[in-house]
Order: sequence, then structure tokens, then C-alpha cells
Amino acid sequence: MTSKCGRFILPVVVFTFIIVSCPVYALGCVYLVSNLIELALYLLIFSVLFIVLLWSFLATVFTPVATVPPNYKLTDQEFELLSTKDGLEKNKLLQTYIKGKNLLIQTRSSAGSVRYCLKCKHLKPDRAHHCSTCGVCVLKMDHHCPWVNNCIGFSNQKFFILLHFYTTLYCSYIVCTSIRYVVPMHDDYLLDYYVVWFV
Repeated sequence: MTSKCGRFILPVVVFTFIIVSCPVYALGCVYLVSNLIELALYLLIFSVLFIVLLWSFLATVFTPVATVPPNYKLTDQEFELLSTKDGLEKNKLLQTYIKGKNLLIQTRSSAGSVRYCLKCKHLKPDRAHHCSTCGVCVLKMDHHCPWVNNCIGFSNQKFFILLHFYTTLYCSYIVCTSIRYVVPMHDDYLLDYYVVWFV
């Protein structure tokens, strides 16, 4: 298991890459694009994409994980009693807890029993799963993403999807607007290389 400090390395690397890409693209545009209207348009669209990409990344990283509500928590006595039961008795007891707490839980385990978390000591709502990295049960958990050092679930799934969308748009925009200037530079470099090589 990685240390808590070590888990912040990837998000810092991604954040640094996003931040560094801004002046690199902007300076490249200023240096290569001679038409002022084209330059202004490139930089305007780039700035908007940069801001929404940075916003979606930070929202994904810093949105707190949606954990299981307190009314799903089992008391120490309930949990102690549960540990003494086995099989069908345990399942009946869990169903009694669900009715007593007036909870809506539809999802069952593959064996057909009510799901609960041994580590967090509570009943699991539908689509909740325990994250071993965060140490909590997360509502509507998809996965723990090391790139943002956060669980992707109910509270930040929208931001995570937007992060993918804006990253794709951002990278595609940079490639599409740069290729027109980079390919001729590359061809000139190859031409100079072959001239030197064959002379």
C-alpha cells in the first residue's frame, strides 16, 4: 500500500502538465502565427478550453467523496449481535435492521444476502462499495482514480466525465491548430539533415 504522501504525486504531475501546457502553447502561437486575428482566435479558444479543463480537474480532485449516510450505520450492539449469527439467520437479522431503520436497499450479494461493510460497520446502500485506498464506503462508486487521488462516485462522477471530455477537446485543439505549423518546420529540419548528410 502506498503512503498518503505518495498518492499525491500523480495529481501534482497532471496539474503541472496542464499548467505548463498553457505558456508553451501561447508562446508557440505568438512565435509562429503571423496573422493577428488568427492568433487572437487561437488564444481565445485555447484559454476557454484551458479554464474548463483546469476547473474540471480541480473539481474532480477536491470534491469530497459521498460516503454512506449515518442512518445506515449499525450500532455496536447490532454489529456484535450480527457477528454471532450465521447464514440465513444473519440475513434475516440484516433485513430486520433495514425495516427498523426504514432504509431502501435493493441490491443483494451474489449469494442473495444483504450487503454490509465489516470495516465501516454499516449496511451498504445500492451501488456503494468500500474503497481500500480511501478507507470508506463510497456511494455509487466507480473506481479509485490514482490520477486525481480520489474515488470516482456519486459526488464527482460528472466532473470526472467532463474532465475526460475537456481533456480530449483540449488535446485535439492543440494538435489541430499546431500541426499546420509543426509539419513544415519538421520538413525543413529533415531537408537540412539530408543536405548535411549527403554533402
